[in-house]
This record gives sequence, structure tokens and C-alpha cells, in this order.
Amino acid sequence: MKVQQVLMENLQRLLERNTALGFPFAIYRLPNTEEVKVVVQNTAELYAPESLAAIAGEEGFIVAPFVQDEKSKTVFIRPDFTNFDFLKEEMPNEVKPFSIRRKVRTMSRKTFRLYVERAKQKIRKGKFEKVVTARAIKHKRPEGFNAINFFLKICNTYEWSFVSLVFIPQKGLWLGASPELLLHFSKGVFSTYSLAGTQAKEKRRKAKAHWGNKEKQEQEIVSKYIEQVVSAHPKVKLMLAGPETVEAGNIIHLRTTFTIENIPHFYWTELVEALHPTPAVAGFSKEKAIDFIADYERNNRAYYSGFLGPVNMNDQINLFVNLRCMEIQNKRLVLHVGCGITANSSSKKEWEETKLKSQTLLNLI
Repeated sequence: MKVQQVLMENLQRLLERNTALGFPFAIYRLPNTEEVKVVVQNTAELYAPESLAAIAGEEGFIVAPFVQDEKSKTVFIRPDFTNFDFLKEEMPNEVKPFSIRRKVRTMSRKTFRLYVERAKQKIRKGKFEKVVTARAIKHKRPEGFNAINFFLKICNTYEWSFVSLVFIPQKGLWLGASPELLLHFSKGVFSTYSLAGTQAKEKRRKAKAHWGNKEKQEQEIVSKYIEQVVSAHPKVKLMLAGPETVEAGNIIHLRTTFTIENIPHFYWTELVEALHPTPAVAGFSKEKAIDFIADYERNNRAYYSGFLGPVNMNDQINLFVNLRCMEIQNKRLVLHVGCGITANSSSKKEWEETKLKSQTLLNLI
């Protein structure tokens, strides 16, 4: 208990110090581990690499948007500190709360369902096979809400998630509990997931999941895309496991795990750039799905459904898709949720799916 209290105090001082100074930081905990780690930058400069190749061998923490544009760029947080030594330095005289005013628009049930129906029309016309529609949910920030306490609460509740709290000056304070691995590298081996298809978890412990054609098709599209990207390397050794049903809090997903061997470490940047955004967060074919999202979605997704995580720290790469996430603003918590649309989708059920996914975080507030 004492260790937890000291950690909470250190993280709170980190949050107050770096938001007051405008210095980026990342607090995170890898899935199925207990250690909370930090990457703390000691300058206000935002390093936005032109490509991932520019940071292929560097240590740090990446935060990448869904799609790069002038408003949302990939940011690389440098590890000036990876422990709490910086707290020995003198704190600013006045700690001012950070101010984030990014405008986010919500969708009514009717508008979202029309968005889904429009996507289905495009699918029937052969424009693409799948597209991921998303919406934002605004929730009044509770009085006394503390981001550090909430981060630690998520860590204690969702052991299977990549839990993160990231501050990027002028871009916001983002908190997430992602179930979806984009790319892992350790001891010469890469791995990734295809994660698609969603259901509410049955209350009965041994209840068996029944997946319909819509969910199976959605998962198959993602899996085939990943297999195609990975197999492009001439000497690759690829092993698949699944699809299997996995739990993610109050919901379950279909997941296929890909283990990738005989690819050198430096190739990670090409793999990530080819994979992201996967059909699990954009659609297929990818370019046409992204164009549709840009035309019809009410918001710039920014870092929602992008990816983030530490690279080259302890000789590992741990990148996750930024799902089950929210922006912590002065007066609001803005949650971002989405769902995969295929020809067999029901606009009513997709609305309910987004509500279900939002409960991952809302249930803990």
C-alpha cells in the first residue's frame, strides 16, 4: 500500500510539473504486467519525425494519429528521464492547470445511424468491403476527477490492456486502455493481432460466444490484410493462431495472433507504416475507406485509432492501437468509440456497440 501511495504521489507531481511547463510525457503499463513506467521529456520542443525511419534506432515513446495532417502529427517523446529523478529539480512557483480547447462534435443516434447506412450504400456499390465509423461522446468531468487516480484504477481493473496517460502540449492529455497490439518485437521475433468482431460478454462464466457472419467477415478482412502485408517480405516465417474469442473488459472480440520470424529489427518501421491504419480501425480497401471517413465523419480523429507505445526501450518494441481512449479536457471527458461496418451490419446494433465500448472507461468514472 505504501509503495502504491509513493507511486501515486510521484505521478501526480510529474503530471503537475510537466503540464505546467508544457513538457511532453508518457505514463504507461504494458499488458499483464504490474510495473508503471514513464518517459519524460525535459523540454517543450515537440519532435515530429518526417518518417518512422528517422527514429528507427532511437529510444522513446511514439504517439501517432489516425491519419497525419497539419493538425495531427506523429510525436516522438524523448526519454530524458525514465524514472522520477527529475522530481529533485525545483518545481515551478505556480502550477497552472493545462488548458485544452480542441473542439469535438458529437453525433445523435439518428445522425450516427444515417452515417452507418451511408457506409452500407457505398459497400453495396463496391466502393469498399468494410469501413470503420466512429463517434465522440462528451461526459461532464466529475468534480474532483484526478487523472492519475483514474489511470491507476484502470491498471488495477484491466490487466489485459495497454494502459497509457500521455500529455502532448497543444494536443491534449490522452488516456487509454487498449486491447489491440499493433506490433511487438522482442528477442528477434515480431508479433501482431487482428482484432475485430465485438459482443457483450455474457454474465455466465462458461457461456459460449456465438459469432455471426458479420463478425466473422469483419475479422477475416483484417486477418487477410495483415497476412498480405507481412508476407511481402521474401524470407518471412509466419505463424497464425486463431481466430479465438478473447475478453476485453465488458466485451469480447475475435482475435488472430501473428508470429513473425526472419525479419530484421530495423524493418519494424516499414511494417508499422504498411499495417497502420489496419482495416480494424479504417476499413478495406484502406485508401477508399479513409477517404469516406474524411468526407462523412464529423471529427478529425486526431490520436484516436492511431497508435502509441515505447520503442527500443529494453530492446523491445511495444506499439498499440489507441482504442478505448479519451481526451481529458478542463470541463469534459471526451470518449472516442467506433465500429466496423460491412454489408451485413445493422445501424441499430452498431450504435449499441459504440455504447458498449464506451463503458470500458465510463464504468470506472
